[in-house]
Amino acid sequence: MIDNLYFPNGVEVVRGKVFIAEMGKARILKYSPSSNTINVLNDKLPGYPDNIRQTSNGELWVPIAAMRSDGDNWLAARPTLRALLTKDSY
Repeated sequence: MIDNLYFPNGVEVVRGKVFIAEMGKARILKYSPSSNTINVLNDKLPGYPDNIRQTSNGELWVPIAAMRSDGDNWLAARPTLRALLTKDSY
């Protein structure tokens, strides 16, 4: 269905659209299966989302499990360094 998600930690289906809380990138996505498109609704969350649910009045609630730190943001902007840090040392 969707590849390359970083720790999707919550899914809510609303009127044929799939809303995804992606913890690893601290963002909310909207997937439209009918057109097979993904839109980023918010990639500036103050922390890491831990689930997503629609309320009875149609709002989406997204709990934040932990706040982002300056170190997280610094490392997130450096994919080459992240790859080096996580590479096997064998």
